[in-house]
Amino acid sequence: MNLDSPHPARGASNLYALNPINERCRRPGAFSSLILFTWSMTYYFGLQLFFFSFWLFGKRSQQFSQLCSRYYSSIYCGLALYFSSNLDFHKKTFRLPQRYILVVNHLSAMDIIYTGFVSPRSLHFSKAENRFLPLFMFQGFLNGYLFEKNSKLTGKNTNTKQMIKALRAGYSLTIFAEGRINRENGEVAEFKNGAFIAAYKTHTPVVTASICDIPIPNGKNQVFFEYLGILKPSDFESAEELKGAARLSIQAAVAQRHHEFWFKQKSHATSIPLEMPLPAMDPA
Repeated sequence: MNLDSPHPARGASNLYALNPINERCRRPGAFSSLILFTWSMTYYFGLQLFFFSFWLFGKRSQQFSQLCSRYYSSIYCGLALYFSSNLDFHKKTFRLPQRYILVVNHLSAMDIIYTGFVSPRSLHFSKAENRFLPLFMFQGFLNGYLFEKNSKLTGKNTNTKQMIKALRAGYSLTIFAEGRINRENGEVAEFKNGAFIAAYKTHTPVVTASICDIPIPNGKNQVFFEYLGILKPSDFESAEELKGAARLSIQAAVAQRHHEFWFKQKSHATSIPLEMPLPAMDPA
């Protein structure tokens, strides 16, 4: 891998930026897209009736159906990542608690595939417009995903109440706490309050995880999904303090991952000038 190419096709302008906006992986490669399309079609032309049939036998059967659907989805998400032509996906194993809220930073639409692969047990809490995406609508419904509601019409606490209800029913949740795709080069945006209020009121542990997308000139993006740890609401005086700790841990992890990756490349690739700077470690 030549990181000092005189004519890099990509990555040169923001080589050391943390999760640079213009060079993140935003969509799977062609073959991965075919895999995801096949996955979607199996819902439309077969599995939707199979999963719906469980709903006739009561609430517990419905929950089991949704769980099976999410694990089925995770298989296809994993295949799409494995065969992707534009990214290398890396993850570390982690023992998750029985019930949790997974809090992750949000870089692109690919994040749904990453989290769908690594955490099929949890329900996604997704923005309202995703409910009407052609390749997401049925899967989201059969997987039991939650969708935000218009706070101006339903009241500002409606989304938090949805989370609390799901947590008290025994579900785990995956939350992109920034609310929308991050538009900053490196800085993790301010987190929304809802997930942390729900965690605090239901005494649900918060599992923090970071997504780090490193563009490589003339090569694949290196995408790292890393679990960081478990935050117990009882260790914090308020939901606001819990939120701040979660954001700080994710910001620091993204900076650390970039630092370690480029330090390793600097140590092993003779084409990299010694004076090449490394990303700042200050999460602020």
